Amino acid sequence: MKKLMIILLLLLASICGATEKIPDDSTDRVVFFIAVDATDLFTRETALDTFTVYYVLDNGSATVMTTPTTVAIDDTNMPGLYSLAIDEAGMTNMDAGNDFETLTLHITHASMSPVTMKVEVYRPKITTARTLGIDAGGALSVCTSVTAVAANGIESGSIAEDAINAAALKADALTAIESEANDALVDLNLDHLLKITTGVVADGDLSNYVVDQTVMSHLLTTTADTDKYKASTDSLEANRAHADTIKAETASIKTKTDALPESVWTAPNAKPRTRFGD
Repeated sequence: MKKLMIILLLLLASICGATEKIPDDSTDRVVFFIAVDATDLFTRETALDTFTVYYVLDNGSATVMTTPTTVAIDDTNMPGLYSLAIDEAGMTNMDAGNDFETLTLHITHASMSPVTMKVEVYRPKITTARTLGIDAGGALSVCTSVTAVAANGIESGSIAEDAINAAALKADALTAIESEANDALVDLNLDHLLKITTGVVADGDLSNYVVDQTVMSHLLTTTADTDKYKASTDSLEANRAHADTIKAETASIKTKTDALPESVWTAPNAKPRTRFGD
């Protein structure tokens, strides 16, 4: 009776077994099974090889493994226990949109009772070997470092307003961001606009800092050639001085025309004139 009970338990284990879990698209995992004699369904079989293995993933078709890799764990201390490598891509390649699928294995050998077992293939929600820490209030307290973000992983609206501010970043992170931003300004020669001297004297050539035919060079000269720009004649201060001179000269002319006698403007034979400023 005792022997019969053991046989039934082993038979049940060979058909169902504990459900293993394997992440999708992995080809480096193994499952374990027990080989028992095909006749008495009790004796552990050792030193077996060249197993035949069929598998089906969810609602797919039965597929034979090309080269099943099996290992006898320890024929002396753990007789009949074997591992099977889940190393063929089709065994864990889940359909898009599924969070888990069932991989069913059927393992046969001429010297043992067939073994049928289930493996749950699941899509990890957290990167394998990473963890999240949740505090007593249910908030995320610890997050492992992110080494990569997939293409389009962050889209418009993915990060809420005010989700990131200076207080959320450590000092060294802010320093690194500022350094990268400064490097970008230097690469574009924008650091010389307000704070960093170019070292070029007045009326010197600024072509190394404002490239010809850029928008700025078009604003500086009529030919978009930066080397034609001269601070002494083309700067805002120089133009203001020109404007002041023109205003002074215009005022002088107006003063002189206002001083002319009325007869100059009203004499019958006078040529038509316009009073300056009228």
